[in-house]
Amino acid sequence: MGSGSNEIGGWLSKADGERFQALALEVGLDESALATILVVRELKVRFLASGCFELTRSKPVKEKRITARPKRAELKVQFREYSKALGSSMDATAAALFRKEIAENWLGNIIGAHREST
Repeated sequence: MGSGSNEIGGWLSKADGERFQALALEVGLDESALATILVVRELKVRFLASGCFELTRSKPVKEKRITARPKRAELKVQFREYSKALGSSMDATAAALFRKEIAENWLGNIIGAHREST
């Protein structure tokens, strides 16, 4: 991962990493694709900025790295600025987003709700 990379990643525990991967597979994505969708969504809705989901400030358990790989470089710049505004590192902000998805299964619920209505 070089300095020119668009990658945005966060560390999770092994158990959380496995849960995240399972959620991604459940909706037909790999974990990187799901992570990228979550980053793009967060930059639009700014849920973490509302204070409704706590950003962990303690030292993370570094067992499983989840990495978003957006194609557009400006997303990483926007995410960096957003993380700074939250008083957080990009890594901690990304990890919080991924833990939020584990807790809520937002995309799975959206897709599931759509499937039920068709």
